[in-house]
Amino acid sequence: KGTTETIKTPDKTSAMLLGNININISETHIDFPAMFMANELLGGGAFLSSRIPQRLRENEGMSYGAGTFMNSNYRFDVSNWGLYAMFNPLYKGRLDSALHQEIDKAIAGGFTKDELEKSKNAWLQGNKTMLGMNDFLARQMRWYIRDNRDLTDFTDFENKIKSLSLESVNAALRKYFDKSKLVLVYGGDFDKN
Repeated sequence: KGTTETIKTPDKTSAMLLGNININISETHIDFPAMFMANELLGGGAFLSSRIPQRLRENEGMSYGAGTFMNSNYRFDVSNWGLYAMFNPLYKGRLDSALHQEIDKAIAGGFTKDELEKSKNAWLQGNKTMLGMNDFLARQMRWYIRDNRDLTDFTDFENKIKSLSLESVNAALRKYFDKSKLVLVYGGDFDKN
């Protein structure tokens, strides 16, 4: 079940938020590419164009950094969707409200075709850049060997991302990012406010 917790960290000048939703799918699940892209659009992709960092950092200046992330497993249905924000503790109430507004807005209204195309292009360009980095290639190869995967899976996943429809991405967001299961933990010195 979802909950919101607060951990007091006296005399700290910055505060931190971490959130998580457990999701019972693997990277081989048919919905995974759409869920992956929904995460990119909400807060995991291009930092200044995805919704949560755009709102919390760029538009309202409440956060030093904010976004979403996914941890997924290739074979097993044990994935999670997370979020984070680093911020001035004075903004806790405002930040919490803005965060929920952005998630609710995305779930209710969905993303736009323009957002999706820009995010796809940014992600694909990022992949090209990463393929030129030895540490990335070594990490990918290690994971692929561990999971008994062929490297064509990398290209196959890119092709799945390219072919995603806006409808499938919005449907994945609504299906898997269940706010009733969202656990939020705030850490900071909130007593000075």
